[in-house]
Order: sequence, then structure tokens, then C-alpha cells
Amino acid sequence: MNAEQKLAEMNNQDDEYLEYLRDSLSMQDPFGISRIQSMMRIGYNRAHYLVARALDTGILVRDSNQYLVKFNDK
Repeated sequence: MNAEQKLAEMNNQDDEYLEYLRDSLSMQDPFGISRIQSMMRIGYNRAHYLVARALDTGILVRDSNQYLVKFNDK
């Protein structure tokens, strides 16, 4: 498996993780990386990458607390 295929597979898995989180968490309640880690049973680096990617694409937005995020209402 080359690097492009591995990246595409990671992106597909990230989409599945985000769908699971959207279905499992309240759209209004903020949450942190540790919540993602415990729900998905993944490490910090993977959870941080997932949050960073979701923030860049506008799926998640920062809460008033800089360490928490929530789903974008739009």
C-alpha cells in the first residue's frame, strides 16, 4: 500500500469516526479530545488529527473554552 492509498484510507476512516460522533454526542454540548479518545478507543495523536481536520473543514468549531469543540450548527 503506497502513501496515497494509506492517506485515502485514513480519510475514509475519519469520516466514519465523525459520523459516529455526530450520532453519539449532542450537537450542542462541547467535548474535548479525551472524549473522542475514550469513545473511539484511539490515541491522542489520532484524535487530535481528527479534530484538526474537522475544524479545518468546518464540521467542528471551537467552544468558548479553547480546549473544547462542538459540532457546527450550520
